[in-house]
Amino acid sequence: MAVSHRPAVELLFVLWRILMTGLKNDRLQKEQKLIGLLLAHKDLVEKFINSAVKIKDFDKDHQPILTAIIEAYEQGYLLTRQGYKDKNKNNPVPKDRIRFELAYNSCCVNRRTDINLFPVLLDGIKEESLKNNFNNDLLKFSAKLKKGDRQKAIVEFYEDLGNIVADIETDTEDKVQYEETTNIGGRFAQYVSDVLAGVIKPKPKILCGISEIDETIITGFLPGTLTLICAETRGFKSWMLLNIALSAWKNGLNVAYVTVEMDQESVFKRKLSIETGIQHSRLYDEQNISADELVKIQQTVALWNGMESKFRVLDLVGSIATVSNIRRLIKKDIDTFRPDIVVVDYISIMAAEVERQNRYDLVIGDNAKAFRAMGKQLGCAVITAAQQKRESFVKRKKDAMDFGPEDISGSQELANDCDNIFYQRILPDSPNELAFKVVKVRNGKYTFPNGETTAKFDIITGTGKIVSQSCSYYGDSVAEKDEEPMFNEDKFEFGSAF
Repeated sequence: MAVSHRPAVELLFVLWRILMTGLKNDRLQKEQKLIGLLLAHKDLVEKFINSAVKIKDFDKDHQPILTAIIEAYEQGYLLTRQGYKDKNKNNPVPKDRIRFELAYNSCCVNRRTDINLFPVLLDGIKEESLKNNFNNDLLKFSAKLKKGDRQKAIVEFYEDLGNIVADIETDTEDKVQYEETTNIGGRFAQYVSDVLAGVIKPKPKILCGISEIDETIITGFLPGTLTLICAETRGFKSWMLLNIALSAWKNGLNVAYVTVEMDQESVFKRKLSIETGIQHSRLYDEQNISADELVKIQQTVALWNGMESKFRVLDLVGSIATVSNIRRLIKKDIDTFRPDIVVVDYISIMAAEVERQNRYDLVIGDNAKAFRAMGKQLGCAVITAAQQKRESFVKRKKDAMDFGPEDISGSQELANDCDNIFYQRILPDSPNELAFKVVKVRNGKYTFPNGETTAKFDIITGTGKIVSQSCSYYGDSVAEKDEEPMFNEDKFEFGSAF
């Protein structure tokens, strides 16, 4: 008679759950003690901000408390109980308000924790976070295996572990630049001397090849910088990002194009339409493509194959669209492909790294900071796009291009972290013209080569190709403008990909 091992297995599982509960309680106590110190000592808040420990390493009930502590610190004071109550009352979920208030009370009673324990608690929380993330990923992997799809379970488990490793590597790479300015000056003087003497060649600027952009950002796209294209819904954001990416690629740069909303095939067909001049809609009607159009496609693909620079598309549609995942996937192949520019379509629809209790502006701010850190680590610039606030549309009745950092969705966090911001708009009376304006440039100027504060681009009908009215950066003549809009949105476009 066969002996059933089920009771023994169930007992082991119960014991494991008890052990995990004990470990969780220990982790929560460490977090409460550290947060108690942050509530009592202003100098420790700065040390916490500059440490390798992040808000996402904490329990979800503690994350909003830490966010409030940092926001208060940035305004020059310690978080008080009343200050936290005022922030917490904006939470739309009553159960969450009660839960977060109880969590705050538990942290408050630890305000008198020995200050000398601060570094020990920091290290302990980071270690506990790694263990917790690994255990959670292991549990998800086990649950997916039981559903039967082994291949999918293994692939997703591999991605989850990759994100954990990427976080560890990022922590070791985040070194604060702290050096005597005379040392920096000595290196720079020697570099200039070597360039003038012909010993070395000057470092080339990272230029995208579009004069309106390149001549306003006088430094070029420096590694670690974040550039933003802003427009209203269906304001041609994705098309502009793709035009910039293509121009940079043809200018000799390696480009990683990250798509969060459109799949790789859709990006390819847009790219092909811009380059060949074939109507975008016809590329979805393969059986009716003409012989001449086929020749154009073949010639264009052959030209691409002969280029030394590389253009890779990272398709994150339906995947984990976080900055840490993008960084991990790029680092995975960094020895064979090192991008000069990473174009992300686009930041407004990316996932949150940390739960922010429906604070959309804070999520975007987190991602902006993470993109700049990623660019610094990988040696690349990041270009992305964001939505315009709907409430700012009223201003445009007086001035069609009246737009400032405050008009960007998530502006308080995002606008501060961007190095360069451009605003674009298809003007109502000129459906084939794109008006373009510099909103912010950290190192550059606010006027274009034509001396004006607004530049104009022509949109070639049906292809999504954007051509400067002052000079064509593709070397083509500007096509005649049609009276009708360049796209019938219902027929050619998909969702909010504009």
